[in-house]
Amino acid sequence: MAKMLLSPMALRAVTATAIFITLFYLVARRHSPGLAALQEAVAQRTQRATIPNYVHHVFILEDPEADFPFEFADFLSAYSGWLHLRPDKIFLHTNANERQIGRARDGSAGKWTKLLFGLPRLVVSPVVMPTHAANGLELNHVAHKSDMVRARVVRDHGGMYIDFDVIVLRDMAALRRTGFAAVTGREIRHEVNSGTFMSRRRSRFISEWAERMPQVYDGGWLTHSNMLMTTIANRLVAEPGQMLILERDAMAPGDWDNQPAINKDLFGARDDAPDHIRDLRPGAALPPVRDDAADARPSWAWDLNTSYLLHAFPLEMLDFKISPRYVLERRSNYARAAYPIVKDMYERGHVTYKDITS
Repeated sequence: MAKMLLSPMALRAVTATAIFITLFYLVARRHSPGLAALQEAVAQRTQRATIPNYVHHVFILEDPEADFPFEFADFLSAYSGWLHLRPDKIFLHTNANERQIGRARDGSAGKWTKLLFGLPRLVVSPVVMPTHAANGLELNHVAHKSDMVRARVVRDHGGMYIDFDVIVLRDMAALRRTGFAAVTGREIRHEVNSGTFMSRRRSRFISEWAERMPQVYDGGWLTHSNMLMTTIANRLVAEPGQMLILERDAMAPGDWDNQPAINKDLFGARDDAPDHIRDLRPGAALPPVRDDAADARPSWAWDLNTSYLLHAFPLEMLDFKISPRYVLERRSNYARAAYPIVKDMYERGHVTYKDITS
């Protein structure tokens, strides 16, 4: 079959016609009220289906005169969320008064507290500390009071709640945009973890949990939190788009049922691991990491490639404090996980050579 050849003049005419049709379509698309309204409706629906990029922390001061007792590990948690999630807002929900907040901001409560309060887009949100559940029982532990507050603030704002013993390992925007109204993760006993979760504002999950929590509280550690949360989440999985529950490694790798073992496996510094900053000098850059690849990773090192978060519960039971040097040495699984975050702190000047060596 003979090929049809176009003259240069005919080719220019065809090209001009194609350009005209394309421009006409684009202009008509831009100025069509019906199409613009449809595009706006789709954009609004997409926005409503996305979990807001807000991070929520809760910290309750039991002593009305005390300073915030934030340590390096607390700043590490908050900083990891700022670094990896790039939130539009970081809410710190607290019952602290203006004097306590002022001392936190001016450095009177310590370096790590000042740095935490100086995080970009941090919003200090006042809350009234609950004292009793709806059934009249006294809330006998500060953690139970925090449980009540966390459910309520995520219900009212939407976003992601993060305990101060959690470090964020990577961006989670894809999870916020899945279309699910709420996202949680399993923990060791196959329950849903209450130390970190995300939800759209007033989703069915967060609304029911916030409403029922004060009603079922019985003074136990888990009845109103993980157990109730799990019951609601498991039921809502069957409802299209309401609930996504991730596997355990996604948000809570580790095993705190056997605390001595997890302390050793997660936090214990390995005697056979070299000190990564042994030769660090003032003003020098941190040495490059050469053992992150699977074929170079030490046999004892955890593979956290499937984890978005590391819930290191409970830090307060350790017999030492998490410090910049401990992390930068990279001699434990926790240190290896937190290293990129603290490296960023060091490069921005938040962690200094003095912090490492003192």
